[in-house]
Amino acid sequence: MATVIIEPGVKICLKKGINRFWRILKVDTKKQAALVISERFVDRRPFNDTLDLSVTWNTSSIRRWLNNEYFVDEFSEEERRAIFNVHIKDMNCVDKVFLLSLKEVNEYLNNSLLWVPEGDEDDDFWLRTRADDNKGFIYASDYFGRPVARAIMTLGMGVRPCIWIDMNLFKKERCSPVGQVLIEM
Repeated sequence: MATVIIEPGVKICLKKGINRFWRILKVDTKKQAALVISERFVDRRPFNDTLDLSVTWNTSSIRRWLNNEYFVDEFSEEERRAIFNVHIKDMNCVDKVFLLSLKEVNEYLNNSLLWVPEGDEDDDFWLRTRADDNKGFIYASDYFGRPVARAIMTLGMGVRPCIWIDMNLFKKERCSPVGQVLIEM
């Protein structure tokens, strides 16, 4: 078996039916966990189903969808067991699937090729950070690499979820011809 280097920037594929690629943003060697972001949009949807300016990440329909329907439909049972519950400190909540905050975008994606969602014609995607005016949520746009405020009900905004995944549960791995890492769970 070839040695696979798990480090930020590496593209992995959690194998279940359709292969969706993820990019490693951060590795925690002590916990044997990797923070990954979806390589492409998994959907385009509003941040919240109703126009409610008091909505937060904790009460948003996008959070409910990510941690319920999306989580169950996207990942196999074995993959779901490998995904950690994560305390989202800035929101004081616990999620398995989440969106990056503005601070995390600046930390992990700033000046990086990871910024561009490969193959998506519109590269704007939701973040979980509220806009300064509290009238919407910030989305990331890679055209100039600047975060921009957008209304809560905007349709067609990209969703690039993140998960922390347990690297100890990887059974075997193989490299594809283009250097991508395929992790079969």
